[in-house]
Parts: sequence; structure tokens; C-alpha cells
Amino acid sequence: MTPEQFWQNFKLGQEQEIAANFIYDGLRILHDIDLLGQETEIFPVLYNLSIGLERLSKVLIILNEFEDDLDVTKFEKKLKTHEHLKLFDRVKKATPTNFNDIQIEFLGLLSEFYNNNRYDRLTFSSLTTFSKDKKSFLDFLHKNLNININEESSISCVENSFEIKYFIGKIVKDIVDVLYDAIRESAHKKNLYTYEISSSSSKAGKVLMGDRPIIFEDEDRAIVEAIIFFMKTKESSLVKFLKEIDSLPLDPALDSEYLQSILRKRPQDIQSLIDEIESYYDDIKNVDERLEIIDVIKNKDISI
Repeated sequence: MTPEQFWQNFKLGQEQEIAANFIYDGLRILHDIDLLGQETEIFPVLYNLSIGLERLSKVLIILNEFEDDLDVTKFEKKLKTHEHLKLFDRVKKATPTNFNDIQIEFLGLLSEFYNNNRYDRLTFSSLTTFSKDKKSFLDFLHKNLNININEESSISCVENSFEIKYFIGKIVKDIVDVLYDAIRESAHKKNLYTYEISSSSSKAGKVLMGDRPIIFEDEDRAIVEAIIFFMKTKESSLVKFLKEIDSLPLDPALDSEYLQSILRKRPQDIQSLIDEIESYYDDIKNVDERLEIIDVIKNKDISI
């Protein structure tokens, strides 16, 4: 295998997985948002998605355009762009791809975000204007889902419904499928295996190999099912061990909040639970012994 083939086969394969990880993280962050009112929460959604789709498209462009006799320096210089729509124009020249109007509009939103809007808060003028990244995202949802948004308010909050998560997850998945199918086809033409990933159950596996919009309801259901199993089973040695440990006197009225901290692991939910637990730890005489037991339980390499 030549150095050029090694690069396109293995290094681009790693790049493809990195790109998919960005996409996964962006959509996972979106899944965990309750209200679309905070720029600080919307920003990482757009940031991760813009980086992920840009890098995935560049993997395909390299497979399509790179030849051994190219001037590598000039070729690499042409890749140094964050203009998503221009990148996809290059993709379409070598691969017959068609994106619908909503997909093109979304790619334009990401391109505008990454090239301009993400710097908005670093300028003094942002003091007297609404957040451009938040506004563009909410305007996109308003236009395509007919969601009522008060554009006059800088703190307008939109409930992050399943409809929104599904809508964005489907748009992203449809774009990813076009790119990934083209990557596979281009790799086959060069007798390469760039399209292979480390694990089908990884983040990249969900993004690249799944056959549904990229949403996370199945993960939440799986965790709830595991909790139900722990509550009901009489055959698990781990559960028997857990039942022998005295529970902390947590508040039954906060059971829903505890469950959300397990499902989403959001810092604000987890910290609230940590604060409550640590207040009970202060009253335990042999707290170090309890912590040792907890550490044993959470160690995946130890069977109980």
C-alpha cells in the first residue's frame, strides 16, 4: 500500500469517525435541551453539527478529487474553507447528489453560523442586538415547522419538543446518508475501505450506519428498561448486593428529577443530586467505607 493509499484508507477513515462523533454530540446536546432560549445551549448544537458535516464532506472531496500526481500543497489549500454550500457544490461535481430545499437551507444556516454568527458575542455591537445564532436557528424552525416565536424578545423560549428533535435529526441523517453512501462508493472505486468504522455500536455507528433519524429516544427507553429490571429481578447478584446497602434518605417527591439526572446527565441535574447526597454524607460516620463500596459497584471490571 502506497503512502497515498494509506492516508486515504486509514487516516481519512479516522477523520470520518471524528466527523460523525461531532454530529452525534451536537444532536445529543439538542436532545437534552428543555427550552430553546439559551444561546449557550444552542451554540454547541450548531457548532458540533457544522464541524461534523464540514469534515465529513471533506473526506468525500479528498476521495473524489485526490490523485497521486496532484500538487498536494495546492490541493490542501483548497480544503481550508468553512463554506458548507461550496463544499457540497464540489461534492456534487463528482457524485450525483441532490439535496432538497430544507437541507440546503440548513447547510446555509450552518455555514453562516460557522463563518460569521459564532463570533457575534465577541463584538461590542452584540450588546444591542439579539443573538444571531439563536435567532437564525429559531427562525429556521419557525419557517419549516410553523412554531410560534416571539422575534421581538431576546429571551423568547421555545419548548424543545420531540417534533423539533425528530425534524433536525432527520435533516442531518439524510445529509449524512448521501455523504456516507458516496464515501463508500468512492472508496470502492479506489479499492479502499475508508468507510469502515471501529464499531457499529459507537457514536459513529449510530450516525453513519443507523437507518432512522438521529434521535435518542431509544437510549432513554433502554435506560428506563434497565432500571425496571433492577427493581424487579430476583436473580441478579448485583441487585442482591445493592439491596443489602442502606439507601440514603433522598426525597421521594424528587423521584422524577433523579430519573432525569440518570437519563440526561446534565450538569445542572447532576449537581443538584450531588449536593443533596453530599449533605447526607456529612452525617455518615464511616463515609469512606461507603464510598469504597460505591466505587466497587461502579467498576465495570469487578463482578459482584
